[in-house]
Amino acid sequence: MTAVGVLAFLSVKLVAYAAWCRLGLGLLAPELPAAALRRAGFLAFVRLAIGLLLGWLLLLGLATLVPAPNRLGVPPLALLAGSALLRWLEWSFVGALAAGRARSPRAVLLGRSGKEHLWRVGGVALSFATDLAGLLGAGALGVIPC
Repeated sequence: MTAVGVLAFLSVKLVAYAAWCRLGLGLLAPELPAAALRRAGFLAFVRLAIGLLLGWLLLLGLATLVPAPNRLGVPPLALLAGSALLRWLEWSFVGALAAGRARSPRAVLLGRSGKEHLWRVGGVALSFATDLAGLLGAGALGVIPC
């Protein structure tokens, strides 16, 4: 993938995450911050940074512990399950930051309401959807060498 393709992919993710975080601030924050868009952008950046770091660590761990003889070098189901779990945790942390409860481990891991859980599930789905959109877009533009 070219540098332009990577930047486009990360930009799409950042914009989508910022929109989702803005929705999360409206749903989860006890009081909407004065600069809600700026706060949503910050939360989106935090989510993207955490996702990149933990995603690479997941790939490295899987490739080391359970290498697979495929193009990815890891078992696809293990990658999918690990990614889903990591993304749940990542969106949980961002949701706790949005709600002002990031210091409580229980609130971060378990949440406190059904709408918070739905927001997290939506964030996980959004993460996978932006991955798919990136793969389809990159494939359509021909920037992924096959």
